[in-house]
Amino acid sequence: MRQKPALTLLALIDFAAGFLVATALSAAQNDSSMHHTSMMPKPAAMSIYNLGSEWQVQSNARTKLIILRGRPVLAAMIYTHCADVCPLILEKMQEIAQSVPATQRHQLQLVLFSMDWTRDTPAQLRAFATGRHLDLKEWTLFRANENAVRELAAAFGFSFYSDANGDYQHSIAIFLLDRNGAVAAELNDMDAPASEMIAALRKLILRNPRPSPPRK
Repeated sequence: MRQKPALTLLALIDFAAGFLVATALSAAQNDSSMHHTSMMPKPAAMSIYNLGSEWQVQSNARTKLIILRGRPVLAAMIYTHCADVCPLILEKMQEIAQSVPATQRHQLQLVLFSMDWTRDTPAQLRAFATGRHLDLKEWTLFRANENAVRELAAAFGFSFYSDANGDYQHSIAIFLLDRNGAVAAELNDMDAPASEMIAALRKLILRNPRPSPPRK
């Protein structure tokens, strides 16, 4: 009868040891699972050229975004009545574009998408381009109805809303799209150097260079 306490104690020790081993194995498995998940590749970026909405350009022509396919695109969502951050976005885009050698400039498309579907008519886009000295051989300005604008903004992860004055509060972003319309780089700080985006743009241009257009 004196041996029972010893047997009970041994049984408790054995149970505790088994519990600790099982807990350790479970923790190791969970850690391995989390590590594996963090190493999973990110899903492929969505191409905006898959969006089917119709847009208008400054010439009043109606088109779809897929017309941009084939060359890298430097793009931003702005509105022409914006008096504060949109001019800074435009200046930064011009800075990035000017980093491309003149002999390769034809490989880059410069695009502005208006988020103001009410006021930014094709005529207003032309006036804006003239006032900002934008060469329409290099720049294309797009406008569309509310549904198309919101669809594009969602694809970019771009937020905006209209305030009481009819102006817009919005995200600050410049997007670099590859030849297939997927976002290859994004710049959100207009005071920051654009070196990373410029490097990404040069890689896109060098990856599949296009011949210079024939001289007229």
